[in-house]
Amino acid sequence: MLISQFFTIVNRGNCSSYCENYSMTKDIKKILAKNIKKLRKRKRLTQENLSLELELDGSYIGKIENAKMNITIEKLDLIAKYFGVETFELLK
Repeated sequence: MLISQFFTIVNRGNCSSYCENYSMTKDIKKILAKNIKKLRKRKRLTQENLSLELELDGSYIGKIENAKMNITIEKLDLIAKYFGVETFELLK
């Protein structure tokens, strides 16, 4: 299952076996947002510059950093590779 599918299920209230607690997904989004922002600032990039570097829509990184958008595993992996970190490190 893609992370975006997981978040979609949770956001619609269909958590069932995927999530016992809605706040858990909010926490994951916030952790991801904080980590991407920290790495981006370390490289002295704007959100738009990072989006361009990764060939993403100009507002994509801003939406992720504000925990407003779900992210696919592929995009998560792309961002991790760009920053030279393991994918799981963006989520811890």
